[in-house]
Amino acid sequence: MADEEKRRADRIAVALEATWNGEAGLREARVSDISPTGCYVDTIGQAALGEVVDIKVRLPSGDWVTLSGIVVHLHVHLGFGISFTRLSEEQRKSVNQLIDAATH
Repeated sequence: MADEEKRRADRIAVALEATWNGEAGLREARVSDISPTGCYVDTIGQAALGEVVDIKVRLPSGDWVTLSGIVVHLHVHLGFGISFTRLSEEQRKSVNQLIDAATH
């Protein structure tokens, strides 16, 4: 089954400044799409399938939100997709606000 078919929700195109922290340390990135269940991280930094990472995303307001997830697919030297895990209600609210802002 293709990655797109496994997704539980459609992803919305965005361009959000971000950093991510995983086994390789802190790296700069950009979130290029997001859904209530995950996002895609554009980065030249390397992650591994199954790795747990923290993504810090700059909201349109200028504030930052940290989201945790597990790497579910990757493209070497281009980026990776994560499935969110253990998000608090406040984090879920921030993700939903990002989606609402991108679609309106």
